[in-house]
Amino acid sequence: RTYSEGIDLDASYETDLAAGALRLHLLWTHQSVLKTQALPGAQLTDAAGTAQTPVDRVALMASYRQDDVTLSLLQRYQSSFHQNANPTVVFDIPDVRAYFQTDLDLSYDFEAVGQNLTGFLNVSNLFNAQGGIFQTAGYTGSPGLNYPVGPGADLIGRYFTMGLRLNPG
Repeated sequence: RTYSEGIDLDASYETDLAAGALRLHLLWTHQSVLKTQALPGAQLTDAAGTAQTPVDRVALMASYRQDDVTLSLLQRYQSSFHQNANPTVVFDIPDVRAYFQTDLDLSYDFEAVGQNLTGFLNVSNLFNAQGGIFQTAGYTGSPGLNYPVGPGADLIGRYFTMGLRLNPG
């Protein structure tokens, strides 16, 4: 059996400004309860607030466009969570800290050789955020099979992507 409580919010806002257009989009998931019972009479566990289900996850996307230039920002947040849903299991580091990650994108639309193109530069994980220490229980006897951070945390660190995109039509 599974019992869950929570709320999902999706909100968007767009407006034209004197010198461009602003777009905002917010996604928020709050799951305060995720109780499961594998078999009748088995222990009831609440996975909300664990690696499988952090209580809060938020993504805020903001973009500003003026003429052919667009600047976009993606801010992600994941609340802190417990190492395990079983309260009888004790960890040296009981909770994994909250995680924030910021991505930044700059793009420019132009025409060349009769083609519509977009040049872009993206910086993923702008502030080089690192997730808190988390070890998946199934891998504790096999070092090196997983990177010890929680789900959703960036494993690579800050990196840059630069490119050119063809826009047919």
